[in-house]
Amino acid sequence: MILILACVIGVIYLLFWILRKGTGKRIQENDLIRVLGSRGLSGSRSLHLVEVGTSIYLVGSSDGGVELISEITEKESLDAVRLKAAEQLPAGRRTFQQTLSEIFRPAKHPLTIGDGIGFLKGQRERLKKL
Repeated sequence: MILILACVIGVIYLLFWILRKGTGKRIQENDLIRVLGSRGLSGSRSLHLVEVGTSIYLVGSSDGGVELISEITEKESLDAVRLKAAEQLPAGRRTFQQTLSEIFRPAKHPLTIGDGIGFLKGQRERLKKL
């Protein structure tokens, strides 16, 4: 059973690898245009803060296309947006291997028998109070 599970996981990993190679980046990306933040509104509509060079734009996107809503020109707002974007860690894409390692990673603080007994005593006390 473990051998079959390993084979299934291997096939899934192989499929992800093939799909990733087949849908590789066709356009070279750089840091001239960055999406600082996004917020989904409803359905397929969303707002994006986009930095192009030294300017920041608020852009709306939907099935109908992309529209410029506003350009942020106030110095304090520009600094606040850039500071908030710098504080947030880039999400980045996780690989299949990273996802699997997070699922099968052992607990950092495994429970001991004493912890389990204390938990059970606490639950028993709660039930008595009902």
